[in-house]
Parts: sequence; C-alpha cells; structure tokens
Amino acid sequence: MACDFDTQRMLVRQCALRNSRYPDGVELDIVDGDLTVDGIQELEAIHHDDYDLVICDMPGTNTFTMDRALDVMDAIIVPISGGPYELISTSNLIAKATTKGWPTYLIPNNIPPFQNRRARARSSVQQIGTNVAPLQLVRRVAHPDAA
Repeated sequence: MACDFDTQRMLVRQCALRNSRYPDGVELDIVDGDLTVDGIQELEAIHHDDYDLVICDMPGTNTFTMDRALDVMDAIIVPISGGPYELISTSNLIAKATTKGWPTYLIPNNIPPFQNRRARARSSVQQIGTNVAPLQLVRRVAHPDAA
C-alpha cells in the first residue's frame, strides 16, 4: 500500500501510472492522505496485517499531525543529501525521532559523483548520529516501470 501525504502527490501519480501501464503486475493500493486529524485517523485505522508493506510519502513539515503520523510508522526512511540546510533540518527530525523512539534510517541521496566530494557528503550525513544505509540513491526519482 502507498499512502501519499505530501502536497505534491507524486507517489499517488506514480503508483496510478505504474498500475495502468502494467496491469498484469502487482497492483498497489493507493491512499491519497492528508495531514489533518481525519487523515491521521485513517492512517491509524489501516490494518498493517493486511499488507506486507505500507509506504507513506510525507512532506517536510513539523506539525502535531505529522508527529501523530510518524507515531504510526514502523520505521522512517529519510533520503538526504549532504547540503547544509538539509543536514540542519534532518538533524532536528533525528533529535525528535530519538526522543520519541522512532526507528529512523538515512539514505544518502544525490551525493556528488566525485570521490572526495562523495566521501565528505557521506561523512556529514553520518555525523547526524543515526542509522545510515550502506547504499546511496543516485537521484531520488520514481520510475513507473520499477518493480
């Protein structure tokens, strides 16, 4: 299942496109969510036993309803580049996640291709002080034909 809480609605559009282009593939259930109290109650009502995986695309906001949504998650996966603004804002999320006990994993994203820049960016991400995936995303983008 895919739940899209981001105002850009990219996850909803990509899943719908994938389902339409590959009708014989595994169809993804899609929930067009919102970060209102009603939207969070819908998320809380999803029976995780009915799905192998529930993916939620969340906006980069810091609100009470966002906290309620993150309380429901089994894990939070954050694509992050090594840029200063992103490191600061992600550090705030990691601090809150640590306090609340949310399991959080960072995945380096859009890291510079040059070896020394890539090493510096990865080192900056690791200094945040949480789990960092051993892999990296070349560029965070969805492809409709992804399995």
